[in-house]
Amino acid sequence: MCEMVEAKLLSLLVLSDLIKLMKGRTRNSGKKHIRSYKKKGETWYEISFALNGHQVRRKNYASYDEAEADYNSIRMKIRAGEYTSHKAHSLMSFSLTELYKMYCETRGCKRAPSTILNSGQIWARTVDPIIGAIKVRDIRRRHLSMFVRECRMLGFCDNTIQRYAAEVSNVLKMAVEFEILASVPTWPKLDPNPERKAILSPQEIALIVEHIDQAVSTPQYRMMVKTQYRLALRVGELLSLTPAKFDLENGTVLIDSQKLPGPGFRVGPTKTKTSVHLPLSIDLIEELRPYVEDREPNAPLWIGLQLKPVARNAYQYVLQEAARKAGIQKKVSSHCLRASMLDYLVNKTNLSITQVAFYARHSVQTLVSRYVGVDEDGLVEFFRGKMPLSAPLDCNLLSEDPSDSL
Repeated sequence: MCEMVEAKLLSLLVLSDLIKLMKGRTRNSGKKHIRSYKKKGETWYEISFALNGHQVRRKNYASYDEAEADYNSIRMKIRAGEYTSHKAHSLMSFSLTELYKMYCETRGCKRAPSTILNSGQIWARTVDPIIGAIKVRDIRRRHLSMFVRECRMLGFCDNTIQRYAAEVSNVLKMAVEFEILASVPTWPKLDPNPERKAILSPQEIALIVEHIDQAVSTPQYRMMVKTQYRLALRVGELLSLTPAKFDLENGTVLIDSQKLPGPGFRVGPTKTKTSVHLPLSIDLIEELRPYVEDREPNAPLWIGLQLKPVARNAYQYVLQEAARKAGIQKKVSSHCLRASMLDYLVNKTNLSITQVAFYARHSVQTLVSRYVGVDEDGLVEFFRGKMPLSAPLDCNLLSEDPSDSL
């Protein structure tokens, strides 16, 4: 008897669910502009309507009737030419550059100072003169195509144009949020080739150090190159060093800041907002001792010719001039020193990827994607059986210590 009652109750529950489902389908049938969706277990509704040739969606209606009422109201205003989004009302006349400035003010605080500076230079140099004056509401794919075409005429490669396009897209995404645009227009196809930073061998680094004196008379630049290379520092981290960060007795240095762009000695958190104590080699400790001992603890470690902190562009110039005098044809930059050491640690030593990632203040994924090369020929040869299956894999990649060349 109990089993029959349970079976009937189960049938009634199933029938009830079917009725609800059919009601939902009936209510939505023929009205593709209203759609239900689940959020945190609750049913919500969204509407979609055409505006300026694009489909616009609005969400978070608690009931079907509320969504339908708002949809009908919007449709009437669109037909009468009176509809303007409450978000977009005050921004409809903004040009692309004006919205970019608003983007920097409201979203820029989440970016590193160096990124903000670079973004501003990109915008002023390329975006503003080409499409900056166009009203955001009028931006279409043809304008983005024009931007790409003009950049190519100026000699920019697709790698560079892709970075510029990313800046523009960030602003256009904000326009979509404010319902100035229904969607971000599609960019024309770009064909960027992955650019890898120039990698210098230990011998080439030694040549640069050897020719520093021909580029500048201040000996500290030689020490700066050695320090950045040995510790795989970002240039901002190098320039933010102070005597207080060094513990020569225990052979460590604290990396917890970077010099911010601009004059003076303003520092901020590192790119990854992390801090780490890096080990110092015995010879580097002795070479750094004159720069660390008997100095003001919190003063800049590197002082230029005019008794001011060494600037990024000055360091970059000296490095490139020394490379030129050494006869190195590669495109050398301050970041090459960091990239070269990380490339060496990943590919020429038996350190684990996690150890190198810690040293680099990188995620393992980033480190692998940038510095771990794939020997495709060797991979094919191995799996085709040309290598004896009984031979153990040789993972010992030790070679000479790069510091021996310095």
